[in-house]
Amino acid sequence: IATAFINPAGFTLIADELERAPKVRLLLGAEPEQEIIRAMSDSDADRNIRLSDAVKRHSDWIIAERDALGFTKEASSQAKRLVEWLKQVDSSAQLKVEVRRFTKGFLHGKAFISEDSALPAVLAGSSNFTRAGLSLNAELNLGYGAGDQVHGNLVREWFEHYWEQSDPFDLAAIYEEQWKDH
Repeated sequence: IATAFINPAGFTLIADELERAPKVRLLLGAEPEQEIIRAMSDSDADRNIRLSDAVKRHSDWIIAERDALGFTKEASSQAKRLVEWLKQVDSSAQLKVEVRRFTKGFLHGKAFISEDSALPAVLAGSSNFTRAGLSLNAELNLGYGAGDQVHGNLVREWFEHYWEQSDPFDLAAIYEEQWKDH
């Protein structure tokens, strides 16, 4: 899964399927802000500062999203379910969910890729992995099934390219903060 944003309510929409998956790779990345894109170029001396600021804003957004969950049983249950999923291990004690974040630029693309031999498919488009992105906003996503190897392979290659350039990211730790004593 590639997305700029994720939240527990978005996860909950497809949690039953994700919890059964033997392995999931979740790739996060900051979305570009238009004024920053216009100001940036490869020769921009402040490019790294601008990228660093964007990554910081992305972290701030995740924390703000966590803090805005509210104190309902439903919100708490969704967040705990997300954390439990992020911390699942397989029979060899390896994490079933690996999370990375792309910090070398902006990752605006969104993709859901299934490599299940029974149903290989790709869904790519504009939806973030949030409740709004998956169920409320006017988003556009295109799906390619097993019969369309050309488009599916292009999306897989795109994902692998950014995955290899990304750093491990502890999303579970961010959500676990809300249950710490204070």
